[in-house]
Amino acid sequence: MISIKSIFISALRNVFLNLKFVTLFWITNLTIAFALTLPLFSALNDNLKFSSISQTLVGNFDLIWLIQFRNIYQTSLDAFPPLLIAFAILYIFIQIFYQGGLISIFINNKKNHTVDFFFGAVKYFYRFFKVSLVMFFFYFIAVSFNTLMHYAIDVIFVDSNNQMLIFIFDTIRFMIFLFLMIVINVISDYTKINIVVNDSSIAIRAIMRTIIFIKNNIVLILIVYLSLTIIVIIFGILYNFLEAELPSSTLTFLFVTFLFQQVLIIFRIIFRMLFYATGVALYVDASAEVIEATTEDVNLGVK
Repeated sequence: MISIKSIFISALRNVFLNLKFVTLFWITNLTIAFALTLPLFSALNDNLKFSSISQTLVGNFDLIWLIQFRNIYQTSLDAFPPLLIAFAILYIFIQIFYQGGLISIFINNKKNHTVDFFFGAVKYFYRFFKVSLVMFFFYFIAVSFNTLMHYAIDVIFVDSNNQMLIFIFDTIRFMIFLFLMIVINVISDYTKINIVVNDSSIAIRAIMRTIIFIKNNIVLILIVYLSLTIIVIIFGILYNFLEAELPSSTLTFLFVTFLFQQVLIIFRIIFRMLFYATGVALYVDASAEVIEATTEDVNLGVK
């Protein structure tokens, strides 16, 4: 059985060899963000381009201006939520597309060229899409269960003043919900790895095989997954701490915040690649067949 140290070394090497794809993922995120904010930017530019209040807003925020802006551009702002949903769906499709290419080049290091990446992305897109639909059903069940638990706690303790007991039950509810989300994420990621490794096209069968694999390797999988999650949490705390120390000047704050956010996005991309790379290293080794060497008597014909 492969050790945790070997898993991380193999995963880091895999990510390092494919850092060129970070640029692709980052440009995709930046393009979608730009396209999403373009309508709002256009409305702000139209409103402030020839207005003297624009200089005032640089130094101080004006609530009255915001109310006027919302009233004037109410139609444009009403169209923003559907646009946000549309871009969110588009982003999910793009991520599913990229996942196929990323996992395929992680599994075969010799074929990690851009052409191989997009070949894998096209090949596994529909299969991963089917897995995502099944996982969406499980996400829906988990969210619904959490909502029902929250409602039940409110009903049971509606006349209670014991805030400590309510806090304990809410904490238990949150921990159960967090555990369910982690399990669903792990099943989703390893099912996609299973599909690429075994070239499977039946989503349900791949999910069942993955559940059996996770059951047999649950300790190692959770250690790797939680280790990466803790690193991400520590990095997030560090980012929030550094962001709080940014200068208060408006223009400087916006510029430096933008740079910090791009660094955060790049690190999130790398960590996401690391999640898949560790999963590939663990799955390929743990599911490999062990061939035992046997010693046979060889007759050389010499008496």
